[in-house]
Amino acid sequence: MYICNCSYTSKLKAVFFFGLILSLCCACSRAGARRVSSYDHYWVKAADERVEADRKWADYLFNHLDRRTGSRSVALRQKPAQGTFLQIVVHVDAKGKHDYSAVLDGDVLRLTACDEDKMLWLIYQFLASGEDPRIEASDLPPAMIDIAHAEGDFAFEYRGIYSPSNADPELMPVTASHHVDYDWGLWGHNLRRVFPGEVPEEALAWVDGQRDENQFCFSSELLFKAVEAYVTDNYGEAGGVRFAIMPNDNGAVCACKACMAAGNTRKVATPSVSRFIRRLAERYPHHLFFTSSYRTTEVPPAEPLPQNAGVIISAMDLPLRPDFAGKRPAENFSRKVKEWRKVVSRIYVWDYMRNFDDYFTPYPCLGVLSERLRYFHSLGVKGLFYNGSGYDYASFDDLQTAALACMLINPDLPL
Repeated sequence: MYICNCSYTSKLKAVFFFGLILSLCCACSRAGARRVSSYDHYWVKAADERVEADRKWADYLFNHLDRRTGSRSVALRQKPAQGTFLQIVVHVDAKGKHDYSAVLDGDVLRLTACDEDKMLWLIYQFLASGEDPRIEASDLPPAMIDIAHAEGDFAFEYRGIYSPSNADPELMPVTASHHVDYDWGLWGHNLRRVFPGEVPEEALAWVDGQRDENQFCFSSELLFKAVEAYVTDNYGEAGGVRFAIMPNDNGAVCACKACMAAGNTRKVATPSVSRFIRRLAERYPHHLFFTSSYRTTEVPPAEPLPQNAGVIISAMDLPLRPDFAGKRPAENFSRKVKEWRKVVSRIYVWDYMRNFDDYFTPYPCLGVLSERLRYFHSLGVKGLFYNGSGYDYASFDDLQTAALACMLINPDLPL
């Protein structure tokens, strides 16, 4: 589990910029490299042997060090009787000051993370830091932190990248990135999936005096029961799965008596959709349910939704160009985010990282994305989905994906 797929990383190594990125990422930690690599051994231990998470991740780090240093055997489970050693203390602390910290104090390196996902990422940051040539890490993306002097918080809780170079589910935890094909129960305009066959007529919208097979009625009890069965059967009650509940991608709005009574108009479906999401969020308090600020649901609901409800806002109208901040499109986007923040606890943004007219021409977007990420973070956005080229080739995709994965953790990193 969590062992990198070499077929992916061999491609990454083949690109000319890999060595350049590695040298740049390690430049800030050169002062600590001699300190870390000069020890004969690493003594890996749990901060508290009584805590299962500490033991688990101390063992995980030990096993990787043992495997990645081969016959040299620099990793030890017990304090060595002779030779110099660096003690590495592993601690998962949900109440810590920061999401992660890596602090070298004397002969002790303390690796601390707020949860197990971030601890996994932090361990691979250590392995990929380049501070000890005895550690074989050519299959890993380069580290983005100084492993001896780093602490901080992840800027966004969700960091989705839809690109060819982020299509390996075993590598995603290593880079702390996400992918909608793997970590959403429902994504996008895919509500039809809750029905195994044809959508029943009772679940279809009433438009211009007849049923519209291209849109849903969000007052339909049959539709709610179908979504309920889909969630329970596939994901259970316990948790933390994200679901996007969106109307189909058109301007049709259900005008049945129940939807009109909820507050629908000919162009606005927000009232019936938000009522539907409220029911789901209350039914499954441990899952997360998102609507979209798009077309017929662009305006926020009149009343706040439960804490486990959110919205996905498209950044399509925010020009992908430098110095966009302060311009009218940015002012409009900021206003929209602020309005939605009054009614939902989570705002995610759907943004773009590709020139969809031509995947083969290099698309120099990293500088603009860096600026946009800082802007989104300043607005309190909690999650980003970057729409790339899916599983299709795009020039410099591996470079852009690797850099963007780091910037989604820390938008202030220098390019």
